[in-house]
Amino acid sequence: MVAQDSTNPDEDLCFVLGKYEGSIAPKIYDGDDSPNANGDFQFEYPNGGDCGGRSRTWVPRFTCEPGTEFRVAGDVTERTETCVYDAQIFTKYACFNGQTSCAADDSGLSGGWIFIIILVCGLFAYCVFGYIVMALTVNKAGGFGDFGNNIPNKSLWVNCIPLVMAGCSVTKDFLVGLTNRGGSDKEDTLVEESAGNEETA
Repeated sequence: MVAQDSTNPDEDLCFVLGKYEGSIAPKIYDGDDSPNANGDFQFEYPNGGDCGGRSRTWVPRFTCEPGTEFRVAGDVTERTETCVYDAQIFTKYACFNGQTSCAADDSGLSGGWIFIIILVCGLFAYCVFGYIVMALTVNKAGGFGDFGNNIPNKSLWVNCIPLVMAGCSVTKDFLVGLTNRGGSDKEDTLVEESAGNEETA
């Protein structure tokens, strides 16, 4: 929000000139329309406070000035009896070097790649430090040369695949039992009816 106070210390006045709205796109000036080779960005926010039956309009124009965080050129000026307020603002954030696209920068690493890198680094650290700990504590007799017995949690990794296969098999049998539950009840009923008929005969 942009507001304007009265210059008279005896007056307690404050006028809202405009409010930020993300949906408002800037007008881009370049070439002959711009005093700067990198171009200018001008926004128009017609959503300020009441000004005699109409809304005040805030029109900031951002001009590229490398190395400058924020600098207002002169005073904010009002167009004659229009309730439109102009301001020239110099800032490094207006420098786009000829690129007007707002697309995200794809040069960095995505979250997926960061996760993979962390996972690989963690696995590498686990293997290296686990091998050292095993060689210095559990397998002192074999030392660092006994590769087979220095693998950390060797029994777990050896049994991992059979345990996973067994778990998949149990899960499969459980799901098959759920899907065939209705059919098995009907089959049991038929078997009971057949046995009853035989006994009657």
